[in-house]
Amino acid sequence: MPTTFGRIRRRVNLLPKAGTSVKQGYFNTANTTNGTPNGSYSPFKFTEQTFNYNAPWLTAQVTGDEVHSGPPYVTGGPFSTLRITYMTPFDVQGRGVYVRSDRFQRYVGGFTCPASSRFGGPSLDDLNLLLNMSSPIFPSMEGWGSKAWAKAKPQLERASAFVFFAEFKDTPRMLKTSSREFHDIWNTLADPLKKADWAKAAAWKMRPKRAADSFLNQQFGWKPFLGDLQKFHEVYLNTTKLMTDFTDRNDKWTRRKVTLMHETTSTKVDGGTGCIISPQMTVPNGYCVSNPTWELYVDKETTISAAGRFKYYRPEFDTRLTEYNSAWMAMQRRMTMYGLRVSPANIYRATPWTWALDWVSSVGEHVSYLNDILVDSVQAKYLYLVQTQVEKRKIRQVLPTTAGPVTLEWTRVIETKQRQEAGSPLDFNLTWDQLTPRQLAIAGALGISRKK
Repeated sequence: MPTTFGRIRRRVNLLPKAGTSVKQGYFNTANTTNGTPNGSYSPFKFTEQTFNYNAPWLTAQVTGDEVHSGPPYVTGGPFSTLRITYMTPFDVQGRGVYVRSDRFQRYVGGFTCPASSRFGGPSLDDLNLLLNMSSPIFPSMEGWGSKAWAKAKPQLERASAFVFFAEFKDTPRMLKTSSREFHDIWNTLADPLKKADWAKAAAWKMRPKRAADSFLNQQFGWKPFLGDLQKFHEVYLNTTKLMTDFTDRNDKWTRRKVTLMHETTSTKVDGGTGCIISPQMTVPNGYCVSNPTWELYVDKETTISAAGRFKYYRPEFDTRLTEYNSAWMAMQRRMTMYGLRVSPANIYRATPWTWALDWVSSVGEHVSYLNDILVDSVQAKYLYLVQTQVEKRKIRQVLPTTAGPVTLEWTRVIETKQRQEAGSPLDFNLTWDQLTPRQLAIAGALGISRKK
């Protein structure tokens, strides 16, 4: 994450203005007859609840960026911004009439949000600490450079025929493994009355090595096999369109924008009993029939995208060449689209166990990147990563009042957005704690399958 910017800007919106008061509510004392509340209240017998704001604010924002000449603005640079929308006591919720259980008192009004510390996360004070925008508030984008390049670059090979035929020798073994599993299932179901045999077969089926073999067969056998067939079919149906597109864009700059990740999460991070809002409606004062409860939830929505300007050059798609319409060039175009070219990337992917090597090194990234440059003459004028994250920290207070439960909710919204120039695709580094659950499952199944 960049630590220096050409300028830092801050903005705080105050509402209401400092020194003003907002009426929240008041308490009434009941009128009595012979010492018993008669259902009426004296409107002038109350203590008015007011709040004097010293430094109230609803939104605060800090932004770091660079100053560029323009318009027009044809260059970009690092950009980070943090925006916090915080509900102040001005946000009064649950307005109504609340009668104490003994009916000698009532509260007319609403409730204000908990203290800032209850929400957690950054506050107004944190804005003063973000002079270099290096706060951990901003999520890291480390390791996304290579993913951005791989997904945003021009994709000339729309199928993987070279790798498909290189691995076709494994198809008989894949079919043998699947047929064995189907045979075992058929024997198990052939006579459902033999429960002992059923249990015996099920136990045999669930042996770790058998389960690992089946899992790997599905992951590295049927899944890529059927995926390749589907790609071949898509290229066949769209051959004319693909040829036209590749020809039109050959040796021309094209802007490309892709989404690398979109994720939403919702987590309960805190909670407990007690009234954490104002006024304090608790069991001892008679307004609640049991202890109030509260919960703090954090909802996050994170999106990482990439935008760049690319171009490529392949002679078989160059209409300026006299041999463009030759049979050889036509065959070259189809070989490119179907992925039949003998290239460093295809040879590497067809080599056994290179997928495992890529988990612990960046060899595959190097080969792919060099292949793009040397084979397809891919160039990038620029490539930027953009990450946006919206975090909503919600406090929910439940008051079991004498008239029924009342649910109140306040939300602090924390928005971050940052833009960085993507690092070299060669800087990709993967550790075990970065592996996906699927990768870990494959690693575990591989170890079980090869264990005698």
